[in-house]
Amino acid sequence: MSEDDRSSPEMLGLLREVRDNSTNIFEILDLEDHEKRLTRYLAWLLNPDASHDADTIFLESFLACFELELNGQNVDIRYLETFDTADYGQKEVDIVIETEIQVIGVEIKTTHTEHRRKFEEEAATLEEYGHENEKGIVEMLYLPHLESEKRKAEFADRVATWGAVLAALNDHRGELKTPHEIALFDDFRTNIEDHVIKKNVSFSKKTEFYLKYKDYLKDFEIDVGPDSFRNDRKEIYNHLWNWYTENYETWNGQFNRSRKFSKNTRYVRLYKDSWHLSEENSGRPEITLEIQGTENRLSWYDGYGPEGEYRPTAPHFEMTVALNDDSEDQTRRTQYLDYLGEEERDALENAGFRHIGEWLEELGSEASYNRFHMFSKIVKIDFDRPNHTVEGLKNGLGAFVALEDSIDNFASNYQP
Repeated sequence: MSEDDRSSPEMLGLLREVRDNSTNIFEILDLEDHEKRLTRYLAWLLNPDASHDADTIFLESFLACFELELNGQNVDIRYLETFDTADYGQKEVDIVIETEIQVIGVEIKTTHTEHRRKFEEEAATLEEYGHENEKGIVEMLYLPHLESEKRKAEFADRVATWGAVLAALNDHRGELKTPHEIALFDDFRTNIEDHVIKKNVSFSKKTEFYLKYKDYLKDFEIDVGPDSFRNDRKEIYNHLWNWYTENYETWNGQFNRSRKFSKNTRYVRLYKDSWHLSEENSGRPEITLEIQGTENRLSWYDGYGPEGEYRPTAPHFEMTVALNDDSEDQTRRTQYLDYLGEEERDALENAGFRHIGEWLEELGSEASYNRFHMFSKIVKIDFDRPNHTVEGLKNGLGAFVALEDSIDNFASNYQP
């Protein structure tokens, strides 16, 4: 490494910021990945009998986001209510709001997408409960993780966005009486804004310090672990997914693992089910775009081999167009490269992709690489301009999606 890349003054300055950076209660409890705890706080806020003494003000504003009104008296708010049914077994509903004439279930997502079947089974379970208990009004509400998912939630009659809900609740922040209750609400709001509905990505100072200087942690006895960078990585994947669904609604492929990005999601793939090249057509299709965010790539790492290797030592994502050739003669990657036209190659290169073998030959490097990976794009992490990093990933995604028709034709013509 060079002093220009990781200087001592930079490290010490960043260390001061890390140590001075305040942490809210939701971060202390690692609530970015604990949907149930966020839901529990929301249930407390909606409960008219809770210690905040705000009666039904928060509950009514919440229901208004779903174009619903509170009907009946004796409101009972229950968190993670479990129902036993003959048809579906035990079903858990995140929040249940009940009066003597009304029962409302709320399905809440802060990290991934709800499965249609699961939601419909919960709705049927609530309908059965309402019928047995003579409730005239039964509703099942859905609060999805990403704003773009609202358009796709046709299985739910009543859907609201986190942005609308948070704005409605914030209108009544002044009803909270104690500094403790106000601080809790502000931490909840900040957490939702930063980790659920945010439009821009960011890298925390802890993330920057860990990825650049984790080899110094023991020397300086610094209590900075990997959780911060893992949460930031998860938010980048979620941001990409949100952008992808908004801009490529008609694309027939899929962003795998899109339903459940977590802080342990190291990489994602984009592909179409029809891109199988084998007779069985089972498992993952052979042609994919992979976005690698493993810790070695994201951390400062000196183990990539001789100088001149295409992967830098500095933190980065790597996007690769991969063809996992399971044919006996292992020739399909050569066939695909021969199949690609000059215009398609130019489009990949303009988007920052390079053919890895040709790239290493040009560098005069004998570094090893995964032979399944044909084209690679390196997206360095810009800690000062995180959106610049995301734009590089978006650009690579768009270039790959543009190859859809070409890969369709190749997949159909080169199957055994």
